[in-house]
Amino acid sequence: MIWVVEAVNWSLADKKTVHRNKYFAYGLRGAMAIAIQIEINSFDVAEEVMGIRPADDGEAADELRCAAHELDRQRPHRLHDMLERQRAKVCADSAQ
Repeated sequence: MIWVVEAVNWSLADKKTVHRNKYFAYGLRGAMAIAIQIEINSFDVAEEVMGIRPADDGEAADELRCAAHELDRQRPHRLHDMLERQRAKVCADSAQ
């Protein structure tokens, strides 16, 4: 299940507006970890957790689409890293 941690960043607020953030987590433990991290960092940034709740269907679909996009963006780097590890192993094996 995808969870949403809702927070308000008061350091960016003025008299008429506040900056509202939504953080997404896969599982309640992940959501709680995000909320705790926000609370720990609130000494540096005036951000306050307003709530933790399950994502609705639209939010969950959007998060899954964003996560798939990020994985697609990272895939070439992962392939490059894998090829570099293999090249390093071949070089190390041939040096022996």
